[in-house]
Amino acid sequence: MAYMRMSGEATGKSGRRCPLQRCGMAALAPLNIGETAARVQAGQETIRGCGEHCQSAASHLIQNIISDDTATASAVRSSGRILMATPTLSLTTEISYVSVYYGVSTAAVTVGQEYLDEPTSPTLTMPKGKPDTTNANRFDIDGPQHMMPLTEIDWSSEEHRRCIAACIANGTSVLANKDYNHIAPPWWENFHFKLYKELKGDDEYAFGALYEFVGETAPSHPLTPAYVMAFRGTMLAHKKPLYDLSHIGKVITNDLRNCKHFDQACKEIGDLVKKSSAATVWLVGHSLGASFALEVGRHVMIENEFNLPTFLFNPPQVSMEPVIKCLNLPKKTKNDLYSFIYNVKYKLGKTKAMKAYTRNMEELFEKLSPWKPLLYVHEEDIICQGFIEYFEQRELLSERIPNVAQSAMVLSFRDMISSLFGEKKEQPHLLPSAILWKVTKESHNEDAHALKQWWMPNKALGWSSSETGKLYGWRCAPIDG
Repeated sequence: MAYMRMSGEATGKSGRRCPLQRCGMAALAPLNIGETAARVQAGQETIRGCGEHCQSAASHLIQNIISDDTATASAVRSSGRILMATPTLSLTTEISYVSVYYGVSTAAVTVGQEYLDEPTSPTLTMPKGKPDTTNANRFDIDGPQHMMPLTEIDWSSEEHRRCIAACIANGTSVLANKDYNHIAPPWWENFHFKLYKELKGDDEYAFGALYEFVGETAPSHPLTPAYVMAFRGTMLAHKKPLYDLSHIGKVITNDLRNCKHFDQACKEIGDLVKKSSAATVWLVGHSLGASFALEVGRHVMIENEFNLPTFLFNPPQVSMEPVIKCLNLPKKTKNDLYSFIYNVKYKLGKTKAMKAYTRNMEELFEKLSPWKPLLYVHEEDIICQGFIEYFEQRELLSERIPNVAQSAMVLSFRDMISSLFGEKKEQPHLLPSAILWKVTKESHNEDAHALKQWWMPNKALGWSSSETGKLYGWRCAPIDG
């Protein structure tokens, strides 16, 4: 399966030679789609042009072949070939998608990569593995199409950072599924990351992964991560579903910190920060994975003062909010109910029995306040509705009853009960600071809990291009971030 010679002595049907004597593009141009596809399928040719003199012929031929889905698919499947244009030609989205779907290294098809002065191009090989027969989890179908083909990442763009974090989280889930993990790499390789390490315990249970940025010698933008630690969401189709179910149980009982996978993740974070810095290590997670990321982020901030950029997609929060919402209470009644709850917590927190617990929570809030995790939530997702109400109600009540709200927001009824029995627990949703990104039900028709929505463009989520989320702080009025 040799690549086409670039000397200008093209094989096959003859035609006008390339004026630059670099390729056989002109010789291939007269061939019809069927003949060209057959040549590619047989491993004889890779379609590419070398310069402006061949631009028209190459573009025309590539577009014609792409329009023939059967020919393109057959050629790529059989020989591992890609349809390729040089820097003077625009790589179409379809070309990029074909190469990504079939697992060809995206580094070889990056727009602007120069091969003009080399006698041959490196051979690309197809990955081994069971082919995916559905559209689910294919980067070319489900990925952020508004960012492809990706020529440059704008690390200063919240939209780009969010989409990349969500894609890596999804790739982590795909990686954990052995039936189609061969299609996982495009979810991080397209953004110049490589798999650094899978997060597995002694039980070989894959609950996350570490990725290293390899796009440049060193990250040039201050917001570029050197490493990303991503935790996958719930996978009941996993070969060990009971592990996920047990972790869900620990989320409900606020006991996720008492698990060996949490300990392993915290140790890995410490090692990464030693190699890089806290500002360049991202935490990413969706659903159950968001719970892991939240717990790890809180722990390393409290214990080590590691202020890690943290992306939490649809983070679970056990609360009564879904029940309250189902009651369809009038707005005033609902606000009065929360006001009553805050007043009760405030008064209990002042009692002698709760004095030590209250002081401990205030100290924790002081330590955590510099950390501002990013919470991406949908108002119709019952899994994370508790986070929405926690922050929005505490803002409202801070205006109505400021002293009560500032004291009560650090307290939890469940933690109070635990403290009476000598247990020291802190609800993970009790965050002094956070940036909340909320999507309303009018924004799109995607599943409210689906990770896919979070690599959609701002416009599709009902946000402006300059949207910055809602920043909530402690001991000060919430402000727009």
